[in-house]
Amino acid sequence: MNTIIINNLLIDNKSVEPAPPGPNLKPSNGHSMICIIGSTYDKVSSGIMQHIFESISIKNPEVGKQYTSGSLMIYMHDGPLTEFSLEIPEADVLCFVSKHSSAAQKGAITTHATGNWGSDALLGGKPRSLSMSAPLEMLAFLLTSSRAQRGSSEIDVTYEATHHGPLLSKSALFVELGGNNDVASSDHLHIQMAEAILESMDEARSQEYKKVVIGISGTHYPSKFSKLAVEKNYAFSHILPKHHAFDEIGGENLSLLRQAAEKTPIKVDSAVIEWKSFNSVSREKIIKALGEIGLDYERV
Repeated sequence: MNTIIINNLLIDNKSVEPAPPGPNLKPSNGHSMICIIGSTYDKVSSGIMQHIFESISIKNPEVGKQYTSGSLMIYMHDGPLTEFSLEIPEADVLCFVSKHSSAAQKGAITTHATGNWGSDALLGGKPRSLSMSAPLEMLAFLLTSSRAQRGSSEIDVTYEATHHGPLLSKSALFVELGGNNDVASSDHLHIQMAEAILESMDEARSQEYKKVVIGISGTHYPSKFSKLAVEKNYAFSHILPKHHAFDEIGGENLSLLRQAAEKTPIKVDSAVIEWKSFNSVSREKIIKALGEIGLDYERV
């Protein structure tokens, strides 16, 4: 199995420059319809969605009614997004707009796939079950948001590891703003988020990428993966964090890497391992699990 070592990633998130387009990037096949979904249960979601509706000249939008603007659908849900179960047959991808919560109170803009690696499902979905991911939409949102936040010292733009519901057969992603009250309540940032969501979901249809990968990270916030995406156009699908890969009593969830690959709508090119986060025994187990599903790996 071939190993590729990725060197010289920038450590300072604010100095990251988006990768320029080039002949080594693959074109997107695109999706025909993306549905942007907000919730009345979430003040941050409602605030961002208000600006999205205003941008398409919709005043006083009705909850539960689908609106269409070009190749985007927009929908306001009256319930928790982590338990969303409505069928929207016209949409290929569901983009959920949500508040981000952080125990460290660090302001952030994040995106992630949905599903539960562990044996519980406290926030929707089912145990040990992953939704279909949306790697190109997540990459497009990460790139657009990174451009918008360049020079900001108070907000990180990052992937999160796959977590919580809903469990869906359609491609889905969460895009989130928050971490602390100042960020979550900022109308200026609500406007920026609305603009980034509309721009990125529209551009996702033509988003170029170098590789589609699954990630195995040391933490819930895999900053090195985010830098790799922004610098080199790697489109991450599901991300498995260390605390779910190997739990405290020695159990393993590495068998779910097969599901992570299967729940990616585009062929997965390889896995990326946050190398120094794992000891040699854990690395060997990860590499073996990847070999069993026919995936090469890269280390960062």
